[in-house]
Formats: sequence, C-alpha cells, structure tokens
Amino acid sequence: MLDSAATIQNVTLAAPAINFEIIAMYGDRTIKIDRFDRYVSREIVLPSLIDPTQITTAVVLNEDGTISHIPTNVFTKDGKLHAVMNSLTISTYSIIWNSKKFADVQGHWSQNDVNNMASRLIVDGVTATTFQPDQDITRAEFLAIVVRALGLKSVEKINLPQDVKSSDWYASVVQTALAYQLVQGFEDNTFRPDQTITRQEGAVILSRTMAITSLASTVTDAEANHALSSFEDSQQVSGWAKKAVALMVINNIMQGHNQHLTAASHLSRAQTAAIVTRFLQQAMLINE
Repeated sequence: MLDSAATIQNVTLAAPAINFEIIAMYGDRTIKIDRFDRYVSREIVLPSLIDPTQITTAVVLNEDGTISHIPTNVFTKDGKLHAVMNSLTISTYSIIWNSKKFADVQGHWSQNDVNNMASRLIVDGVTATTFQPDQDITRAEFLAIVVRALGLKSVEKINLPQDVKSSDWYASVVQTALAYQLVQGFEDNTFRPDQTITRQEGAVILSRTMAITSLASTVTDAEANHALSSFEDSQQVSGWAKKAVALMVINNIMQGHNQHLTAASHLSRAQTAAIVTRFLQQAMLINE
C-alpha cells in the first residue's frame, strides 16, 4: 500500500516500509497500543545504499491509504545514517524523497521555509506551481498545516461546530484539533473556517501544541511581560493571547519586525510556513 500511496502522491520511497507494534499483556488480556499523549521517538539505522541528500522526511501510512508527514530528524552517527521518527501513534512508516519548489516563492524571503514544508507534505500550493505566499491564511488552512506538521492521527468521533459540514475538506482537521484541544471554537458553537487568522490567534493554537512536545508550555505573568517588553506595540496584544505570544517569542518562533509584534494583523501563508518551521525545529522534531 505504501508503494501505491507514494505513486499517487508523487513522492519517492527512499527506504523499505517499517512496521512498529506495542502490545500490552496482562493475564489473558492483550491490548494493542496505538496512540500516545506525547511524542515517542523511534530511531532506525537506514540502509547504507541510501543517499543522505535524497531524504526528505518519514511518512506514516494512514487508514485511508494515504501517507502523511511524521516529524523526522536525520543524522550520521558512527558512520551510519540514522533517522529519528517522532510520532504520537504506532503504525507503518517509511522514508521519502520529495523536492517541491513553487515558482512564485523564488527569491521571496520565505522561499526555503515554504519549499521545505511543501516537500514534507505539510503545506499545499494554491496550484501545482504557485503558493501565493503573501495571501492571508484562513483558520481552516492554518489548522490543517499545524495538524499535518505535528503528524496528528485523524480523529473523527468528535461533534463538529455548526458551521462545519462533514463533507468539508477540513472537517477531519477540525475534529482532530478539537480532540487534541488545539482549538475551542467560538461561544456560538462556530469555528468560522474561512475567516482569516491573526498572529495572536495562531500563537494561541501553537502554544496548545507545546504540551505534547519538549517545549515549555507555561509561562508566568512576569515572564510574559518581560518577554514582550522589548516590543513597542506589546500593549496591543490581547490579554487572552498574552502568554501564548510570549511563549512564541521566548522559543524564537515569532520574531516580530522592527520591534513590533503586530499581534492583531493577519497571518500570511508565508508567515505560517515560517513559524511552523521554527516551531518544529525549536521542538527538535525536525532538522534545522
């Protein structure tokens, strides 16, 4: 199935499939464990014939027959190539080579981040050859990127907000994010998927993912005030987002521009690719 999925998704398998299983036994009872609440790292030695320049990321085989990104670090140790796959699930995995480049990010400040995230199957283009980096990103699009970046397994037994239909392309993304408590929706039981997302809203979502990573996920009021004090517009950060934005600054995920955070401004597609790249790198889930 991995071979056919790779062909359909136009990526190249760089290593044979690897299947992991964890089975808990107690008396005559056997339970297959396939999900964790924090990342579990699995290190493998890659075949010696693999070209280290032809490795993009590990992927997992999903129940629907597709493959998706798993946060992966690749390094050389004792003369051998190793891959560390960071996953919240147990399944069948492989390593892929995928080089994606969008014509309209050539020379753009986000070029490396966008192409890296696209090659890892985390971000999609607007067309096969264009990304539209300066276009504002919607709440649904942002959440889809975060879910893919973290390698979260789809969870579909969650009630949808009233403005999300099961037939919407992002329905499974919203359900998965709700299951992992990355989002809460609005008080009127809506998600507003097509609404653009602000920098501080994005910070709140990313801060909630920190609990499953190695990154510090809490900060005191004093620490938050100190982290934001160097920005001229720090007082414009909403109270409900203050600690989340501070965590982004402390972990070098959001850097601001010219001493301004512009927390209420909309996130662009390029900015999203950049902060998600930094998030994964700071959490040591992918190579820098």
